[in-house]
Amino acid sequence: MMRMRDSTKKIIELLRKRGFSSSIRLGIMIYLLAKKKVFFMDMVSDLNITPGNLWSHLIKLQEEGYVEIKYVLSGRPRRLVVLTNKGADEILCLLNEITKILNLLGVNET
Repeated sequence: MMRMRDSTKKIIELLRKRGFSSSIRLGIMIYLLAKKKVFFMDMVSDLNITPGNLWSHLIKLQEEGYVEIKYVLSGRPRRLVVLTNKGADEILCLLNEITKILNLLGVNET
């Protein structure tokens, strides 16, 4: 029971951080964990989110140090969004704590 309480506290602590306080930002971080880096317009398409909405969330994630937004000239100027080491560590920590609770509850992977 103590381990579940510790994991629950850790999850709440992580979710209170500005970067993870939104379900959209949480989804962006999980997406970036899989991709590592992706062009902005590909994110718009893949996540089915408006460019303005995505941009505002990315700025908040960048302020937290979770992502880096780079401008790339590859024929035409494009924005590349890169998951930082800090961002990867934080989202992995959150997912690890969620997994611990699921294991303690006996929820099996399918």
